[in-house]
Amino acid sequence: MVIIFDSSESIGKDKFEKIKSKISEFVSTLHENIKVGIVRYSSIVHTISPLVDSSQRLKLIERINGMEYTGGTTATYAGLLRAKTLFSNYSSYKSCVGHQKQTIVLVTDGLSNNMMLSIQTAHEMKKLFEICILAIGNNIHTYQLGEIASSPTSIYLHHIKDIDDFTKVSTVLSSIRSLLVYSKSEF
Repeated sequence: MVIIFDSSESIGKDKFEKIKSKISEFVSTLHENIKVGIVRYSSIVHTISPLVDSSQRLKLIERINGMEYTGGTTATYAGLLRAKTLFSNYSSYKSCVGHQKQTIVLVTDGLSNNMMLSIQTAHEMKKLFEICILAIGNNIHTYQLGEIASSPTSIYLHHIKDIDDFTKVSTVLSSIRSLLVYSKSEF
């Protein structure tokens, strides 16, 4: 699984810090066979961690917690492409291609700076990957995120209006965890 963090200006530093905390907790509860990579994007994309196994989970959580908020625009397509690169660079993934889809979790608050390119990129990637979206905030772009998420959107698109809503966040992250277990994904 690759988790993609939106660090654009519209997220804001406070919300970004809260998201990091929730995702760190989520990562700490994942099954030991799930490998996780982390990408942060805004105007520029950064690989925070390549795909790592559970033996490196604590270091991965430290990397998540140490991520800095960058601001900038929302290059969603670039974040998606970097996630694809992380999978491509992982040798075990290469032997899995064609057997099962791997999971990308996109955490964002909405509108990409290039909506059509983001949708086009996602449509191509959905042939190989399941794209699950955590849409954070009140001003999300439902059409765009619905086009980026895998189908059905009732399973792959989750809207969390308030990141402080512990019950809602826990429910959404639990459903994503179940999705990973159900698909028996190692990524």
